[in-house]
Amino acid sequence: MTALYESPQLNSTKLTTLAPNTSLRILNVLNHWASVYDGHMIGWIPFHHTNTVREDPGLFVPLIDTYIRSLPQQGAPILSTAAKGSRWIPQQIMEDWLEVQWEGQRAYLDLAHLAHRIDFSSWAYHRTQGWIRLGSRSSGTIISDSQEKFWLKDFSAFEIDPKKALMTDSMTNGPQLRSRVTLESISAVRWVMSSIDGHGDVWWKREIFKEPPVRSLEKEHLSFEDILKKDLFSLSFVSGNSLRGQKNSSGISQRSSPISGLASSHGVFKTKDGQRWDRINEFGDENLPVCIHPDGIWFVGSFRSFDQGQTFEPFLRWDLLAEIIQNELKRPALYLKLSRIIALKGSQLEIVIETGFRPVHLRGHTLGQFWNISK
Repeated sequence: MTALYESPQLNSTKLTTLAPNTSLRILNVLNHWASVYDGHMIGWIPFHHTNTVREDPGLFVPLIDTYIRSLPQQGAPILSTAAKGSRWIPQQIMEDWLEVQWEGQRAYLDLAHLAHRIDFSSWAYHRTQGWIRLGSRSSGTIISDSQEKFWLKDFSAFEIDPKKALMTDSMTNGPQLRSRVTLESISAVRWVMSSIDGHGDVWWKREIFKEPPVRSLEKEHLSFEDILKKDLFSLSFVSGNSLRGQKNSSGISQRSSPISGLASSHGVFKTKDGQRWDRINEFGDENLPVCIHPDGIWFVGSFRSFDQGQTFEPFLRWDLLAEIIQNELKRPALYLKLSRIIALKGSQLEIVIETGFRPVHLRGHTLGQFWNISK
């Protein structure tokens, strides 16, 4: 049995008691505490009170073309070459080598040339030490945040940080191959189908995420009067008393805040007092739907925040949405664009997706990535 606390402090209010083997979703981490959701409420527990649900060593991917050797040592006979970007299932993780199956026999890859999910993780579960906050990796050696050394082979589960990345090529005057970097913004493209008379259906690329533009010369801080004068695209308010379980970066409840709000008009702005509105720079000058859910989760476009807009993470799986919408429309959407986010009771959310044919309404849980068509 372990207690679920209101904030990451042992002397904070106990929200409930969790039974052994309760399945939890990890939302955030702070020092040696984890913010979790048990299906009913959000709270904090000490990280060492958690255990991995299942073991999954993951796949290994070469960052460069690398030799497949017959023995785990440099200079051993070369059997073939593992292509950059290929995927390899581990048979055994050694100190500096990965044992794999190649054409029915044992073979070995140099761990220094391989990427693994631990390279993209903030935490990993050690078989005897529990959850360890990660620092860096050198071949098969893991250095923890507290500078302790562990072997990669002794970790069985991983908590992925979506902002961590590895360089797969070197840049002139920039990060080099295998450098670890932090993602500040993401660009992507979508494929759109069009029909051309006399030719038929064609597919073409259309950008869906752009790098943030050069910072606008518009004021970074606006008054409420300034906000009212703007051509508002989307607006969401919530009083401090209606927030449940919302914490700042130190885990302190924000219920004392008189009013919080999000506004979108050629940029996204947030307020914690209803008077001063600060631009959230990572959204550039875009018009995006915004919503503050009574659960205390902030939504901006396809991103959500658990800390009142200090950090954001993606909450939509566009590939899953595309499949659901195609099944509903009986044909692929011409495009997918999130136009509205609506807070519902019971930790539920409704989103409206423009498709080029008609809007599609979907409902799901505020913490989930699975959606059902709303009739």
